[in-house]
Formats: sequence, structure tokens, C-alpha cells
Amino acid sequence: MNLDVHKGYIKTGKVFSDSLIPDFIDEMNDILESPEIVLKYDATGFKKLCEELRSRLQFNENYEMYLSFQIDDLQEHLISTLTE
Repeated sequence: MNLDVHKGYIKTGKVFSDSLIPDFIDEMNDILESPEIVLKYDATGFKKLCEELRSRLQFNENYEMYLSFQIDDLQEHLISTLTE
């Protein structure tokens, strides 16, 4: 994950992955590139990113089996990186 952060806000970002579920990565990239979605570079911003991801993927056929757990793990990991 590459994030362009300016004055405490994520201006844009890009996720690179060889995931077997590309919808997950594609949606993350759409969120990070969207000028309409304002994300702070803090725990609140990462939670908002994951909430938006859940909202977009909730009707995906893979959501219940894989994605809901991955989003929880992603949120936990992103927030943990803030304290490292």
C-alpha cells in the first residue's frame, strides 16, 4: 500500500497485490483515489476506509466467506502501523 499523505490527510493511494479476490483490491484503490472521500491518516480514517470497503463489498458473492474477515484484519493492521 502506497499512500500520499499531506497535512494529516490521505490525498491518494494505491494498493498492489496478487490477491485471488481482485474486487477487494480494486475497491480499495477506488476509495483511495476518490476525491469525494476524505480520509485522515489516523485510526478514524482507516476505520472510515474499511467501513466504505464493507459498504461497497457487502453484496459481493465472496463477502461472507472471505471479505468480511479480511476487512477486519486490514483495519486492525492499518491501525497497528500507526503506533509502530
